[in-house]
Amino acid sequence: MIFIESQHISNSVFERLNFIMRPFYHSLSSYVKFMTLYGDCFSFENVEKDTYMWKLKKDMEYISILGSMTILDGHDFPVDYFLAKDLERICNKINNVWYCIDNDYAGFNKIKYDESQAYNFASHINEYLSEISPKYQGKSLDRNLLSEVSGFFYANIYLQIENVLPDYERWQRKEKSFKFITICIIFMIIVTMMTILFLRSYIPLNYFNFACFVCSFMLIFQLYNLIDLEGDAKTVMR
Repeated sequence: MIFIESQHISNSVFERLNFIMRPFYHSLSSYVKFMTLYGDCFSFENVEKDTYMWKLKKDMEYISILGSMTILDGHDFPVDYFLAKDLERICNKINNVWYCIDNDYAGFNKIKYDESQAYNFASHINEYLSEISPKYQGKSLDRNLLSEVSGFFYANIYLQIENVLPDYERWQRKEKSFKFITICIIFMIIVTMMTILFLRSYIPLNYFNFACFVCSFMLIFQLYNLIDLEGDAKTVMR
């Protein structure tokens, strides 16, 4: 009963995670695809190392790799694809795109922007933009779009779900601990029952009474933990 109920709670939490995170991952997948195509419109020639534009180049390359993966796969990222720390690192790099451009806009204006390249892929780029947010549907393509979309994604999409994965992973660790303790308790109860069955003639009755009391207490304790786990499930990712 304890295992069935804990599995029911686990399924409910995962359904809630899907409901919250699936739209986010659709936007994230669209953003990295957008970066893969739109990033090719910029040419970072003779960029000095350890400058804002160098960092921008590296962050765009990292995001473009993710975009290539999703384009080849043909699907959005699954909701359990990234750990919270990995997703945070990706979204910080997206924010860095805006941050680097904002802090060195003069340097960014010196980066070559190929309008013909953007025009060639305009239909795909606009499709990805509209999937990031409807506000970008039919948006004209220019060099400033890179900073605008990146800043919008981080501030208006990622920050809204920033705590969801950490909360879910924290709850998962608690659930795994609960299941492990439950297995240990069940094992101890089975051992106690087998001992009583085969050695009842050799062990004083008081020992059996004490063992039964301990087993009953552990079951009650684990039922309390199950109620506590269910309570946490109701508050996680609110």
